[in-house]
Amino acid sequence: MGKRGGKLSGTTTRAYFNLASQVFKDAWRKRLIAENPFERLTPPKRDTKPRELIPLPELRRIMNAAQSSYHAKFEEFEAKELRMERLPKSSQRSSVLGLMQLSCPLVVLVAFSTGIRISEALGLTWGCVKPNTCDSILIRQSLDCDGKTLTAPKTKAGNRKLDVPETIAPYLVEWHGIQCRALKSLGIEVNRDTPVFCSNVGGFIDQGNYGTWRKSFIKEKGLRPFGMHDLRHAWASHLLANGLDLKRAQKLIGHSSPDCLARTYAHAVDDGRERAALIIDGVLEEMAV
Repeated sequence: MGKRGGKLSGTTTRAYFNLASQVFKDAWRKRLIAENPFERLTPPKRDTKPRELIPLPELRRIMNAAQSSYHAKFEEFEAKELRMERLPKSSQRSSVLGLMQLSCPLVVLVAFSTGIRISEALGLTWGCVKPNTCDSILIRQSLDCDGKTLTAPKTKAGNRKLDVPETIAPYLVEWHGIQCRALKSLGIEVNRDTPVFCSNVGGFIDQGNYGTWRKSFIKEKGLRPFGMHDLRHAWASHLLANGLDLKRAQKLIGHSSPDCLARTYAHAVDDGRERAALIIDGVLEEMAV
């Protein structure tokens, strides 16, 4: 029975079946039981529809909207900060309005161009970004739902290095400078533990606040509703559709095995880390046309 009292789907039931089968298989290997009873059973069939891929024209709209939103917020932010500099400084600032609004469009750009999960994006710190060029990132942690706790990946496959496409890296370089200046006005020095995408007080952005921004962004730009996993799905699908092999794609996306990736993205399967970035760069260039 599901969380809401309804019947579990065949796909979910199969996942539980596989988990239980693995437990019994491990017990058999350790000679705790005489045999694995699951070997004589037939796994339930999957019955959920494949996740719908965002059409390329709509992806183009989303990415263009994120870029235009960033540039518009940047101009507003710079104008505001210039006015603030002209005001008499009577006391220490407690926040810098607009920092989160500048951060959020960048999350969209980085999420699609690298395929990272929303928890990984919001948990990204500058210590995990290549200094000066920002052309690669290390995934070593995720931000928990509480918006405060950083947790390590559940599997070794979750630890990975990703190249940031040449079309996106300059945004991070520029943003680092903006963030350094803004947080300095709060008495905060940006260091390796500082969140890349930050709140107005320099802390982590929790998923609730990011979700609120995303809904507002979709409504303002007139976009088809999308979730962050939709961008991750699109990223992986475009990699596979453009010829990246399953083993390399599995390592980049952080799945525990190529089989898991193949089942999820079989529709897209019809050479290295740098090749993945080049593929996404090509997709982004197509979007700009």
